[in-house]
Amino acid sequence: MAKGVRWTNPRAAVHVVPLGIDPSLYPYISDDRRTAQPVVSVIGSMNWYPSHSAAVRLLTRLWPEIKRRIPNARVQIVGWQARSALKEFLEMPDVTVEEDVQDIRPYFERTGLMLYAPGRGSGIKIKILESFGFGVPVVTTSEGVEGLPAVDGVHAGVCEDDAGLIDRAVALLTDPVRQNRQRAAGRALLESHCGPKPTVDAIERIYAGMHNGVAELLAMEPINLTEGPAI
Repeated sequence: MAKGVRWTNPRAAVHVVPLGIDPSLYPYISDDRRTAQPVVSVIGSMNWYPSHSAAVRLLTRLWPEIKRRIPNARVQIVGWQARSALKEFLEMPDVTVEEDVQDIRPYFERTGLMLYAPGRGSGIKIKILESFGFGVPVVTTSEGVEGLPAVDGVHAGVCEDDAGLIDRAVALLTDPVRQNRQRAAGRALLESHCGPKPTVDAIERIYAGMHNGVAELLAMEPINLTEGPAI
């Protein structure tokens, strides 16, 4: 949005503050607590377009080829109203759909890979941040990491087309070393970009700039509005 605001008003001072999240609320899942199975997940509210479209894209366009390459793979869809929103997929083999769960962490622990590829986005995706926090590998689109300086192959697998998403998912699901390297990088990105310190520091810089700007205005010689030609 910053680019659009600058285009609308080139003189505007535009400051972007990352969405803040406390990583301590998302304990990093150790290897002994993570599933060793190739489980592909979409976790998110299914009454929200980005999450729903990501689930539909996975089930209709990505999953068949992933399943062909990894025969023992499974899909897990979790989120508010998931079963009602995805009722046409409930009978698919090796696909589990859970809705309105009270505790999301066990489902992250059962996730080998978060494959979140929305049709279009609307800001930072909380479930991507939570995946980074828990240490769950992510494959997504640029919309999925909108607002984050995520690098393809480092913090997440980032690609727009189906073939690239499938390749990245299969490569991660079959390579535990790559999984661990990427999930550690994702957690580090969350802490450095969205943790309390960077977000609060960014807000404080904005307020400091506002304070300095007001101080400069107050220091200017006042304008005498009573002088000048009569109207």
